[in-house]
Amino acid sequence: MGWGLQRNRTQWRDGLSRTSWQDFERLLARHYREEGFEVEHCGTAENASRFDGGVDLVLRRDGETVLVQCKHWNAAQVPHNDVHQLLGLLETRQAQRAILITSGEFTVAARDAASRTQRI
Repeated sequence: MGWGLQRNRTQWRDGLSRTSWQDFERLLARHYREEGFEVEHCGTAENASRFDGGVDLVLRRDGETVLVQCKHWNAAQVPHNDVHQLLGLLETRQAQRAILITSGEFTVAARDAASRTQRI
């Protein structure tokens, strides 16, 4: 598998797992717009760059800024490093909260890291 990533316990075969990662980002952007957020889609699916700086969507509503990182992973679990990256981005981007969302699974360490703050 490489890079020390842990395999998902389940190989998902639902409709969401069959979408592309680009469509996964777009679906989430649409969802948050429908929830009343102003959405800045800055992920690589939207801007065709190779680097998104760790943020795929920036949500704004009622003076609050929320950063969203999308992980459309069906083979490997999302590790704690992604949680720690978002914690740093909260400070540098001066956001109030962040959401790390996956179509797959998080490692136990990732869930533990996120549980230590109410901002993720």
